[in-house]
Amino acid sequence: MNNKNERDYYNIWEKFIGKFFIGMILLVTVTLLDKLSIVSFDSIKSELSENINILKIIKSVNGTISFIPIDATETINVSSNSYSKIKKVDDKYRISLGNYEAVENYKDGIIIRKYQNEDGNIQITILGLDDIEYTYSGLTNCDLPIYKFLKSGEIIGKATNNNNENYFYIEGRNGLNKINLFD
Repeated sequence: MNNKNERDYYNIWEKFIGKFFIGMILLVTVTLLDKLSIVSFDSIKSELSENINILKIIKSVNGTISFIPIDATETINVSSNSYSKIKKVDDKYRISLGNYEAVENYKDGIIIRKYQNEDGNIQITILGLDDIEYTYSGLTNCDLPIYKFLKSGEIIGKATNNNNENYFYIEGRNGLNKINLFD
């Protein structure tokens, strides 16, 4: 090996070993604290499994001066025909779009979950600035990555088409509580 490749090789191993030991120290510390009943492992696990609303933190840090350039607002900017035909179905809202295929984001937020159901439809969850999780289901196409910030009115994906009608479902949750979005 030449000198540069040898340094890169050892540098990679040094980083790996350093991260490995830090991880081991954290694991042993949490285990000891749990055994001594100082900290509960279950409480740590539940705290780490929650999604924090980073938008609120950024908004409070920014204040009047924008340290972190993000334009998050509480306003709703979807086109008027997008959310005009709303029907409540099984605690969700079915939004009929007519000939319009694009699903627009309801409130500013960050994509926190995205997966494809067994039927091939895509479901996406956006954590809004208001701490409500907006779940859009029945999408046939969505090219957005997880943790992307979306403004109200931005296109999320393509709605399901059935009998020449484009539609999708939306529901809102604040923790375990369902929110009436349009009532």
